[in-house]
Order: sequence, then structure tokens, then C-alpha cells
Amino acid sequence: MAVALLVALAACKKDTDLILSPDQLEVAAYLRLDSTINTRIDLSQTSKPLSIVVSGYGEAIDKVTVYVSPTNSPNKATWKRIKEFTMDANQKATLSVTPAEIATALALQRLPNGAQYVLYNELTTKSGKVISIANTSSDFEPHPAYRMALRWTVTAPCQYDQTVFTGDFTVITDTWQDFNPGERVSVEPGPGANQITITAYPSPAYGTNRKGYVLDVNAAANTVTGKTQVIGDYGGAPPSPNTTMTVTAGTVNSCTRTIDLTGVKFSIDAGTYRLTLRKL
Repeated sequence: MAVALLVALAACKKDTDLILSPDQLEVAAYLRLDSTINTRIDLSQTSKPLSIVVSGYGEAIDKVTVYVSPTNSPNKATWKRIKEFTMDANQKATLSVTPAEIATALALQRLPNGAQYVLYNELTTKSGKVISIANTSSDFEPHPAYRMALRWTVTAPCQYDQTVFTGDFTVITDTWQDFNPGERVSVEPGPGANQITITAYPSPAYGTNRKGYVLDVNAAANTVTGKTQVIGDYGGAPPSPNTTMTVTAGTVNSCTRTIDLTGVKFSIDAGTYRLTLRKL
């Protein structure tokens, strides 16, 4: 399979998967992934390296240039150069870039929360051939036997940002059915640093004396729970004053501005309900 790939690499034209005639074929090269050191972007440590170890296969490789695309596109016209690495005598290299270097290449002050970027490795052989995902057949990359490393992905897991959770949030899901999808509820940060207050149940259509409900956020895991709290008085026959609510499970996502409460319980019912809110 590897020999077939090396022949096909040189046979592919840029932006196509066209295979040329036998008299136009020649041996080429590609990068193999030997190990992954770190692909997690730490936004609080912009000099912490993101690294993989690669080796060359086929024709001798002189250098590897790492690029990033602002749109994560394999179209080389969008690529921004980050840095260059020389292959050692054993045809191995550790490709290592920092979040700060990625930001500089993209002309950004800092990488955004929840960012994910594809890094593109372009190799130059000692004979002068230039090979990247842009001129390699797409048939080969999915095969695990090749361990192809012409691109790799780095990600900044979304970090909790309390300032996102303020204003009117749109109801996406409400299985308690106080709200229809598209209606809005009030959300505000606090009162504590890792808390969010929502004013949802009871909805104005079904209750009075509505009170804000405080969610406790586990900032490290982006999960939320809430203690048993009085939320207001439900009408009906008979009415249900001082109804309490408890949240046993849920998550927040500062990047998508979403609050997803999957374990909502009420003192007036034995069931468990879901409320999903998003700031659109």
C-alpha cells in the first residue's frame, strides 16, 4: 500500500485526484505520524507547545513547513505559514508550535475560546519536490496503515466565561412545557463567580411571585447543578405556593452560549425534565 501511495502522490495534480499515465509516474514521499505529544491548546499558557513526532517515508525529505488556515481549508491559497522544521539524518522531526505562534500567523491578538485549527504539514524533498494535502490524492489519507501526517488538529476546549451568561436567552427545549420553543427567559451572572441565575419557572402564564434560580457551575468541567430553591407560586386547583426546583445535572457552554439543564425536578411532580436555553 505504501509503495502504491508513493507512486500516486507524484501522479496527482493540485486540486484534483487525476492519476497520470505510467510514463509520468515517479517516486515521492509523505509523513508518517509516530506519536502525538500534545494537541490541546491552553489559552492561559500561550507558549505551551503543541507537538507531534513524524517520520518521512519514500524519497529523502529536507524540511517540513507547518501552516494554518483561518477557515481550516485544504485550499493552500488560504494557508498562513507558522514555522519550518528540518528533518534529521533518520528522517524524523518533532513538529512543535505554540498558541502564540498560531495567533501571530492568523494576525490575531489571541486565539478565541473553543478554537479548533487544522495544521497543514508541507514537506520539501531533497530533490525539490513539494508535497502536501493540497496535491495528494484524498484516497490515501483515510487508510490507517499509512499513518499519514500531512495535517493535524489542535483544539482549545471551551472554558467557562461567566460574562457570556447575561440577558435574554431563547428557549430551545422545555419538557416541563411552561415555555414554547422560541420564547425567552432572563439570565444573569452571579451572585457568585461560578454561579448563574435564571428566571424561568414558573412562566408568567402559569404562576406568580417568580424568583431567580441560582445554578452552581463547575468551571473545570462546564457542568451545573442547583440546590433546592423556591421558584414561585403555581396557579391551578389547588394552587401550589412556594414550589421548589432542584437541578441534579446539566452543562454550560460559553462558546455556544448554551445552558442545558437535563436534571430538573419540581416539588409538585415526581418526574425529571429538561430545559435548554441559548443566546441566539
